[in-house]
Amino acid sequence: GRWENTRGGGLGGIRPKGSLAGSRRQLCMAPRARRRPLRRACPGRRALWLPAVLCLALAQRCLGDLEVVLGPPEVLGLRLATAEFVFSTAAPEISPGDSLEAELIFSPRLAWSWDSCPPQYLGSVPISGYVVVMEGAYFESCSPESQTRAIAELGGLGMVYWLEELVPFDPCPGARANTFFAGDSQAFGGAPAVDVTQSAGVPLVEALAAGERVVARLRLDAEPSCWYALWTSRLWRAHQVLVIILCLAVVELAAFRLHAFVRSDAGFRPTISQSILAVELALGALRIILVAGDPDMSRGLVAVEVALVMRTFRSGFEMLARSLFITYMAQAVATDGLASHGLSREHAVIYAMGLVGFIACLCSTAVVYAFLRSPWVLQVFSAALLTTSYLLLGAGARTFRAMTGLIAGLPKPVADRLRRRMYCVLAFGLVECLARVAASTVGLGSPAWRGAGVLVFKTAGTIVSYAQVSAFRPVGAVVRTGPLRWVFHLIEDSLLLARAAAARAITRCARVGFREGGDAGAGGGGGV
Repeated sequence: GRWENTRGGGLGGIRPKGSLAGSRRQLCMAPRARRRPLRRACPGRRALWLPAVLCLALAQRCLGDLEVVLGPPEVLGLRLATAEFVFSTAAPEISPGDSLEAELIFSPRLAWSWDSCPPQYLGSVPISGYVVVMEGAYFESCSPESQTRAIAELGGLGMVYWLEELVPFDPCPGARANTFFAGDSQAFGGAPAVDVTQSAGVPLVEALAAGERVVARLRLDAEPSCWYALWTSRLWRAHQVLVIILCLAVVELAAFRLHAFVRSDAGFRPTISQSILAVELALGALRIILVAGDPDMSRGLVAVEVALVMRTFRSGFEMLARSLFITYMAQAVATDGLASHGLSREHAVIYAMGLVGFIACLCSTAVVYAFLRSPWVLQVFSAALLTTSYLLLGAGARTFRAMTGLIAGLPKPVADRLRRRMYCVLAFGLVECLARVAASTVGLGSPAWRGAGVLVFKTAGTIVSYAQVSAFRPVGAVVRTGPLRWVFHLIEDSLLLARAAAARAITRCARVGFREGGDAGAGGGGGV
């Protein structure tokens, strides 16, 4: 292998004219478009101030900084975009101006023992003097830094990370560039480490797995990855501010109403009203910590183990609060509108689903850390718990259908308020589940889809929490209101205006269609 630092030395870091290894000023190649110089981010800077919908269309990938200079014809000249891991960029031994030209070697996962970290190499082929293309795993038990450390100890020159499970999603490399496990130093300079996971890299991996000799030039001074562009964009910061404001408004309302119920009931009582307000209070605080601290593990401030545990508990609190609310509404329907803050046996099944989901969150966390080595397995439990959320939405839809007869006999303002609240919980709950599924599937490869999915499911979940919290207010008690109450009033007014505009548009289209149909019928009556 041959290292060269073009930043220092007698030439003062001057590169040959036309070199693509410029210092932080590479070009971004958009399909069917000319090369345009960008300032910092891989997606176009215009996407930072356009709405999130346009961000989906404008996000592009940068020119690759891994170039095959020697190899079989099918991969010769191949250039791939890479994203450097944060522990590699933070190491003082590795400079952004460094480049490495060496032979690549593919190391399958089965060639390593994962009983301890760093993993132990079991293969017979020496990796000393090679840049190792490491086959990762989605549910890996050792961090990328730990894998790089193992390669460096065996004399490897660097690690190129390859995650086969994400290739079907046509990913942009760098999705896990900021993640770290508990115990990592977060600054390892023994060998550079980059992520090259993308569909365009399949021919390279296949050639290496077939035993072909491949020499590549790896540059570490490429533009930031597409994921870094998302995490540092104004849209990402705006999403944080929006979700934090919504969560603060829910926490404020839940705190004031819980305080009013405690004063009205002369202390804490295990009623549905106090229970759901307490759960929503804890849920709102947990959401604020997740969004303000390290949203979607984008900043690398929280270890993977801690972040996944907090996400799992968030899902458990959401299911528990939703089951309490739907149980309360079902009991109100069964008693002809008389609210009961106790739990009846007839409707305990709905509440049991949420309680079982919450207990499953606790048990899954204990099982993962007691018997399984990979913290990423917690994502499987979170995905499995989505089935419970869909069951709760089905129970809520059945309750809503049963409410139609009861609502018809209530005063119109009360009936409209009940219908609107239940419809809001069901509609936004469904949107939240679908957005979470999209972020966990399509969003694995696309930063734009991931950002949009995360924003939608967080916003929808907070709106559901507000609809549930606002349904509980003690009769005859004075409830204080805070300065953030206007946030959801603005959202309610916007939804009402949007619904009215949609209704007018549908009515106008129906009238135009009816008029055109009548004219056609009148014209077609006089046949020859």
